Amino acid sequence: MKRFFAWYIVFAVCMVIWNICKRIGETYNISSLLVLFLFILGFIALIIIVCYLLLLSDKRFKEKLKKCENIRNKYPLTYKDFCSKNAIELDHELDVESVEKILVIPDIRWEEQEKKLAELKLKEKIKAQKEEEDKIKQERARQEEERKKNALPLLRRCVSSWHTLTYDFPYTFLLHYYPTTCPFEATNEEWHDRWLVWNFKNTPDKTSEEQHEKALNVIISDLTMLLQNTFGSYLDLLTLVCIPASSKINNYARYAVFSKRLTRNTNMENAFDHIHFVKEATPKHLGGTGNPILQFDENYFSGRYILLFDDIITKGDSMVRFKRELENLGAIVIAGVSIGKTTHERLSSIL
Repeated sequence: MKRFFAWYIVFAVCMVIWNICKRIGETYNISSLLVLFLFILGFIALIIIVCYLLLLSDKRFKEKLKKCENIRNKYPLTYKDFCSKNAIELDHELDVESVEKILVIPDIRWEEQEKKLAELKLKEKIKAQKEEEDKIKQERARQEEERKKNALPLLRRCVSSWHTLTYDFPYTFLLHYYPTTCPFEATNEEWHDRWLVWNFKNTPDKTSEEQHEKALNVIISDLTMLLQNTFGSYLDLLTLVCIPASSKINNYARYAVFSKRLTRNTNMENAFDHIHFVKEATPKHLGGTGNPILQFDENYFSGRYILLFDDIITKGDSMVRFKRELENLGAIVIAGVSIGKTTHERLSSIL
């Protein structure tokens, strides 16, 4: 349009030049050829001037286009937003009007708007990532809940070959524990097992840290292998509950480190911090029950699959009693495990 208008002006000027040349010819009685020659000279000069002006205009427009391109590269978010609001197509070459709209905005405004849009885009990106992470977490939680619902019969089946206590409660143990009251002389191996249990108990002033650490290493290793072989990929669905000792001090010394390390090895949950002492046990010979009074975090235990642990099983009364307490809280107790099973006769004699 601009070029058409320019050539239209050229045509009009040419007509003016021609009329001027004719009048000069008539006034000074110049021949028609000379008049034509003067017109041609004027026309050529006009064309040269017009071409120069057009080239100059094109050069300036290209420079403006280059500035617009620099703005587009430097402030991509703001440029895209600006074009969208002003009906400027990004995939087409800019026209004069669009160029002027872009260049009329000072750089400081482009920069400020770019920062705002960048911050907004970052917030939107973070929000989208969080929403995606939440969806993934929800889906994993749903799958885990579904897996947990379907796991109960499988967990029951895993311990179907274990020994049973009252009410067919499954349990197992690592070794036979022969107390010192047995009417026979213990072998070296039996004494080793006794000391393993005693050192595990970690009774203050009776066991050194080194002895307790050695006992922990052996027992945690053996229990880890036993539980992994028994439950396989379902082991992480279990929550370990150590049946508390008679006092808070003994309980912490015996089970705090043990439960932490065993659950770390097996990916079980650790319930140690969710059982609290209200009153320590009063021995039976002093008129007590021999059991501490405890407080449970009820919401924690509800719906959980529980694996009970006690250092020694004799008749299993403590384990069965604790099983009932947890079931009253809504827990599902799968089985019990211990280091030793109290035995007063050698296994060979029993067989």
